Amino acid sequence: MNDSMNEEDSVHPLSAEEGRMLAEHLASVTRTGLPLASGLKALAEELPERRLRRAIDRLARSLEMGESLEGALEQQGPWIPERLKQLVVVGTKCNNLGELLGQYSNHVNLGVELRRSLWMRLAYPITVVVLGTAIFLIVSIFLYQGLTQIFQDFGRPVPKLTRIMISVGSTIDRLWKPALGLGILTVLACGLYQWLGRGKLHRVAYRIPLLGSVWHHCDLAEFSRLMAVLLQNEVPLTSALTVAGDTVRNQRIARGATAVRDDVTSGISLSDSLTRRALFPDGFFRLLKWAESNRALAEVFFLAGDLHEAWARRQASLARLIGGFLAGWFVVGGIFLIVLAGVLPLFQLIGWLSG
Repeated sequence: MNDSMNEEDSVHPLSAEEGRMLAEHLASVTRTGLPLASGLKALAEELPERRLRRAIDRLARSLEMGESLEGALEQQGPWIPERLKQLVVVGTKCNNLGELLGQYSNHVNLGVELRRSLWMRLAYPITVVVLGTAIFLIVSIFLYQGLTQIFQDFGRPVPKLTRIMISVGSTIDRLWKPALGLGILTVLACGLYQWLGRGKLHRVAYRIPLLGSVWHHCDLAEFSRLMAVLLQNEVPLTSALTVAGDTVRNQRIARGATAVRDDVTSGISLSDSLTRRALFPDGFFRLLKWAESNRALAEVFFLAGDLHEAWARRQASLARLIGGFLAGWFVVGGIFLIVLAGVLPLFQLIGWLSG
């Protein structure tokens, strides 16, 4: 039974929320000064989430066998989030593990929460468009074909717009099954491609008008908050750039963070390097120059995180407004087309019969 559980966990890594909860529990035990193994076991017994409880219990057993926390986390395999492993390493080196993990758990879900907020804002217009499209397809496939038969029975010519809608319906009726199969295969292929860690799907997503801007600001907010937490806990700048760059999903930011780290290692200032890489808006670099002179890098990165979070929320609200507007016009246009191509010809036919 345990082998099957271990196999299941290795296939399904901890989610972002479970990783945050694990970091929070590690922080609380570390702050109390209790032995990690016994403290984690006591916490695991009270957790309602089965997967997280099993994960913490397994981690505690590794610690009881004499492993360090870094070694125990590495021993558990890929189901432990990589950023958590790196945070434990740098937190242990800086002798500030509890505080670092505690602050990390407060900020780790920022990007997840912002993206969830975006999809919740878009849920209504997306639902309206999907339902409207389904109704339009059903009408095109069934209603117009029956309408053709009625006109043919009475020997009347089918109106041109109705003939166009009938052609559309016939094409859809013929192609919807292959199209559905192709769509399912495309979704599965994209999911597999992303699961393999290629990361290129994110680059495509960031080019989507408006939505790409929201996701980009989400990633910058997440990167900035993590940098602020690391610097506030006295993690060296190069190590902070390594951890933050390795854990962000945006490949452009990740490559930029690696390049900035190399620049800083070679003696270039952080502000000059970031200016060259153009990862942040222009005004941010002036703040960075001031922060470098006044030893306030953490505060400036916290400010950057707040600003990008606000931008992401504003863009998400704009996306909802535009999406709702387009969805409304889509429905109105669909109703108008159905009435014009389906209902009005019937009235014309009734008028011809009664006259």
